[in-house]
Amino acid sequence: AIVHETETVDRIMGEAQKAEGSTKRAGQKLVAVCLAGSARTIVHPVVLHTHRHHLLRALGADLYAVVNLKKTTAHSGIARFPESELTRRGAQRWRVEEALRLLGAVEVVFQEDVHEPKGVSCLGAHGAFTWPSMMWNVQRCGELVRQHEERRQLPYEWVVRARPDTFFRRPVRPLPTAAPKVPSFYCANNDAFFVASNLAAPGLFSVWSLSFEVGCVWAGNTSLSQSLPQRFQCGLEGSKKSRGFIYADCIFRLAAYRYRLVHIGCQDHLSTFGRDFFRAHYCNTSKPCITSGWASRT
Repeated sequence: AIVHETETVDRIMGEAQKAEGSTKRAGQKLVAVCLAGSARTIVHPVVLHTHRHHLLRALGADLYAVVNLKKTTAHSGIARFPESELTRRGAQRWRVEEALRLLGAVEVVFQEDVHEPKGVSCLGAHGAFTWPSMMWNVQRCGELVRQHEERRQLPYEWVVRARPDTFFRRPVRPLPTAAPKVPSFYCANNDAFFVASNLAAPGLFSVWSLSFEVGCVWAGNTSLSQSLPQRFQCGLEGSKKSRGFIYADCIFRLAAYRYRLVHIGCQDHLSTFGRDFFRAHYCNTSKPCITSGWASRT
């Protein structure tokens, strides 16, 4: 009788907790989108429209943003174009603030307003001068999401990393309402767009710490990095270069490897074949303002 009574109490408590969880989830969004990086073309109506309708509304997501107003780019093929009016507008704070307000951002942080830790230069490895800043923006945005989860006392099931200068030709397919019970993510080997489950997000959004806070032992030319499988040796990919080169996407591959995350697909699951970059510098030419020749993004 005692055992039966205990089982009954456990069942009732379990049902009560389940009901409480359902009540908490009522009206709460299950997906968070992190826009992190240079604001750039987020002020353009096309980019704004596709973020609203093809990303945020399609996923039913809350928006968080950590952006900067820099006009610089590490892409030499783009930097050779003259500065366009759109480039100038993307560096005006009031325009960026208004764009993010129209998207209903829960919280916005401008990198110019916060102290970015000075990263240690990883020995024997180089990379695009913008990638440390990008890593910091991604990690800071992940922290914004985590802080909001604490305040609302409910974790998001999924956290999406996207860039402000991305646009989507078609709506992203809705995500499962419940994330897998193992740390999982969509879209591997991608520093511009990925979707992390609530268990995988802490690893994929800690890329700045992975790169710098542990003394560059994971990224760069160290005994630890040399012992990793070749595709995770960030800073050693440039076999023809005497000093190596760190590619930003390698850091995200390394994070997935370091935290034992499970990749569960990408375009076929999310219908993100229409994702592309909207480049401000292309607007001064006869070409459209999008990246061309990138098969995975066109």
